[in-house]
Amino acid sequence: MLGELIGRIRALDVSTAIAPNDLMYHPDYPGHYFGVGRSAIRVITSALLARLEYFCGEEEIASILDFGCGHGRVARFLRAAFPRSDIVVCDYDPTGTGWCVDNFGCRAVDDPPPESFDLVWLGSVFTHLPATIAEHVLSKAAGALRPNGMLLFTSQGRYSDLWHAVERDNQPYGITRDLWEQIVTGLHDHGYGYADYPGQKDYGVTMIHPTWFQQRMLASRDFVQILFQEKGWDNHQDVHGFVRLNILDARKGPL
Repeated sequence: MLGELIGRIRALDVSTAIAPNDLMYHPDYPGHYFGVGRSAIRVITSALLARLEYFCGEEEIASILDFGCGHGRVARFLRAAFPRSDIVVCDYDPTGTGWCVDNFGCRAVDDPPPESFDLVWLGSVFTHLPATIAEHVLSKAAGALRPNGMLLFTSQGRYSDLWHAVERDNQPYGITRDLWEQIVTGLHDHGYGYADYPGQKDYGVTMIHPTWFQQRMLASRDFVQILFQEKGWDNHQDVHGFVRLNILDARKGPL
């Protein structure tokens, strides 16, 4: 059964069209670009399997929001995996959303409407945002879910610190050692470490403890956490999964 599932994910008919200004794509490493998108589908599949334990678990994913879609590194895989779903994209860069509309049959919005989606995906969005903005984005993404909808997002966790320590001479993420120490201090003191990229404001690099998200999402009984996978996306970023499901109703009954 597992082999069949893996085979289906590998066999997805995914568009190979690349936008000329897609900064995520490196022509010397095309396999990594597409591997990241395929990894997102594996993560989503894991969450869908976990959701089966609740009474809503077999509901269709009819509407999807790719929040921070870029030029479709994941959206192209969403289209291949959910060919009949309405896929909506949102990004600060209109050339990215336009590419996804023209090439992957998506719709674009500037501001995601509330209670509209069965699946909301944010890949490597919280990795770049200061805490105050991240709280707003988290609230916006959670509010976009329909009842029984699923929110999946990624963040950088402790692995990022370990990796940066090993690669200290190469300055991973474009962050100097002093700035990275600032991030680590914020993580230890507040559960959220952040530093701006040099020369930028409110856009940088984060390292976030998983409880930072849990404290905010699970403050409401309308959400249950169904997934936390360390290094779960592309063997690098942590993955968090929540379902909008009143915990008092999240049961099938006695076994």
